[in-house]
Amino acid sequence: MSPMEEKAASTRERILECSRELFSERSFSQVSMKDIAEEANVSVALIVKHFHNKEAVSYTHLRAH
Repeated sequence: MSPMEEKAASTRERILECSRELFSERSFSQVSMKDIAEEANVSVALIVKHFHNKEAVSYTHLRAH
């Protein structure tokens, strides 16, 4: 894996970890993309690049279990 791919994977995992925390603290509808971005210290655009939308982030959690 190249350094760029490693960084992308790390960012994706950070987004997932932070969103998992937020979804466990509040309901899905009470968590915004902006909330996830702030918690993960990334831009909303970067989340969209990796997942397209909040539903895709949540679906990724469901698929993991």
